[in-house]
Amino acid sequence: KRAAAALAASSNATSSAGSGATPSGNPSAPTSGEPLDPDREAKRQKRRDYRERKKLKRQAGLFVKAQDNPNVYVSGLPPDVSVKELEPVFKRAGVLKVDPETGDAKIRIYM
Repeated sequence: KRAAAALAASSNATSSAGSGATPSGNPSAPTSGEPLDPDREAKRQKRRDYRERKKLKRQAGLFVKAQDNPNVYVSGLPPDVSVKELEPVFKRAGVLKVDPETGDAKIRIYM
């Protein structure tokens, strides 16, 4: 009888530990000290890192939402266009940023 009771008690302990069940009954919630699935933990860490980088960029003023982006991108310009030609055209639309190093209008032309 003692052997049967001990066997039953050990099988109950191993079945509840092996099934991943927690005291709350939620099989996906890990118990304290139980490691998470490595893939899930990697995804969680990746999300934490992304949020931290985004927070730091926002604090530094580098993160600009798309609807708040003040930059204007124009395509289809002729290859021989210059900044001197574009500045008066863009000024009619509003105030231009000023390059702090040169003092000129902050216009970049990419070909």
